[in-house]
Amino acid sequence: MRRAVLALLAAVILFRLVGLILGCFYGPYVYIVLPVGGLYLTFDCLVAYVVFAGAEDSAEGDPVAGNERGFRIAWIAFNVLAAIGLLAAIILFLVELGFWSMAYYPIHVVIFVVILILLIAIAATMAVMAMGMKGGRKGNYAGVRNY
Repeated sequence: MRRAVLALLAAVILFRLVGLILGCFYGPYVYIVLPVGGLYLTFDCLVAYVVFAGAEDSAEGDPVAGNERGFRIAWIAFNVLAAIGLLAAIILFLVELGFWSMAYYPIHVVIFVVILILLIAIAATMAVMAMGMKGGRKGNYAGVRNY
């Protein structure tokens, strides 16, 4: 499951970096996009490092504990806020521009697609991280007890 978390985090980091670069095309918003996007990108890399470093300490089916658990909880909490912001961006794109108006400037379509993919990647990563934090009883990630 750690490999899945690392793969999904790599996808989130890639699309967040692409979104950060594309966000620089909007004049005054660059003062919001760069610092906030940079903070999220830094935290993504930090969580990827913690997950990768913790991979050698425990077996594949063991629930996470300690610092890695704290980092995962913080990552999920911060990315709930990011998902709300991305949903607001999607709604604004559809309400203000409409899908056919986005096609007038191709950069709008690219940004819209990147936002959709990033939102899906964040949701999938949050789900996989939450599955790995099940504690208490020994079992695998599906919740089936090992006998």
